Amino acid sequence: MRLIKGRVDSNVKPQAPGSRFDVRTPLAIAGVRGTSFGVALVPGKGVVSDVTEGRVGFAPVRGAEQPLSAGQGAALAARGAPVSVRPLPGAPSLESDVLVERFPLALAFPPVSGAAAYRVQLAEVAESSRVRIDQNVQRPAWNLAGIEDGEYILALRAIDEAGLMGPQARRKLRVKTRPVAPLAQAPREGEVRAAGSVELDCTEVQGAQAYTLELARSADFAAPLATPEPQRACRWSVDAGQPGTYYWRVAAMAPSASGGLERGPFSG
Repeated sequence: MRLIKGRVDSNVKPQAPGSRFDVRTPLAIAGVRGTSFGVALVPGKGVVSDVTEGRVGFAPVRGAEQPLSAGQGAALAARGAPVSVRPLPGAPSLESDVLVERFPLALAFPPVSGAAAYRVQLAEVAESSRVRIDQNVQRPAWNLAGIEDGEYILALRAIDEAGLMGPQARRKLRVKTRPVAPLAQAPREGEVRAAGSVELDCTEVQGAQAYTLELARSADFAAPLATPEPQRACRWSVDAGQPGTYYWRVAAMAPSASGGLERGPFSG
């Protein structure tokens, strides 16, 4: 494979004896016998190759080959310059899978030591080679908006100042923004009511077959006071007998692909 500009990532099956897979650039050649590696021509910085699995032979044009193992990368700034071999930056830390119920999503993660930027990829689960989003960000944060409901794979990689990329951190990302949340109609936000039974009323959502409610004394709903069974009407009578502030939120429920009812996001 001849690389003129940009970057190519390869997952290469073990080669038969005498066979070799090469990525050739104007400055250097990277060849393998079964591995996962990347080669990039970085504007103003030359050529780099990073190895996340297996071994790679990295050779300047008309130069000696430098072996690279998993977790290592090589950088060559110009023809005739020495090859710099260094460890790759570590993988970003993603503690759990990501659920997106409303946009925009602001995803932050801990910075990686030695990282100058980060690569973010979002691929479809059913066809992981079909990448929907591929971009570099300068800070350990990423904003997502306007993508269809579904299951995705989120992959993050740290990039050092030479352009070398470390291993991937992969998590599932699920987008579930529908059915949309109902809107509260009564009582209004901040409205004062007498302690006792309070009627809660909200808008109907097209396509919804049921609604679910959460009532709590704190805005984070960490300890709901009540989570009644879903019902067809977006209307409840709740016991607010103790004076104080109450919070409530509702979500619509619609048929899922499996045949049951699945809730959408809660109202804000």
